[in-house]
Amino acid sequence: MRRREFIALTGTAALSFPRLGYSQTVADLPLVAVLAPTRENTELARQIIPALRKGLQQEGLTEGKHYSFAMRLANGEFARLPSLAKELGALKPRVVVASSMAIPPARETFPDLPLVFTGVADDPIRWVSSRAMCGRVAC
Repeated sequence: MRRREFIALTGTAALSFPRLGYSQTVADLPLVAVLAPTRENTELARQIIPALRKGLQQEGLTEGKHYSFAMRLANGEFARLPSLAKELGALKPRVVVASSMAIPPARETFPDLPLVFTGVADDPIRWVSSRAMCGRVAC
């Protein structure tokens, strides 16, 4: 094999591999973890991430530049929520967004992380220290 053929072959092979450098920069970004009991193909699931992106964008934050998302859905199987919360915990999130039935497992798994909860129909006082002050981590 001649030198030029070898260089062309290795260059083509290198370009065909996935670009690991891009994913390494995302790993350094703060992670927003989303935990929800809903199914993937529901309208609610399709609205969660776009709504969060829009709210963060209104605050001047852009996904991929200022933060990254990790989302886990239990597909209606509430027993999976604790294991999904632990899975998200391994990713070292900076903040957790939990919806309805996912709040207790998220609170148990992430006692020191900020917890933003949505879809709460009953009194959320059991997750915060007082109504006047949300506390350190739950609001």
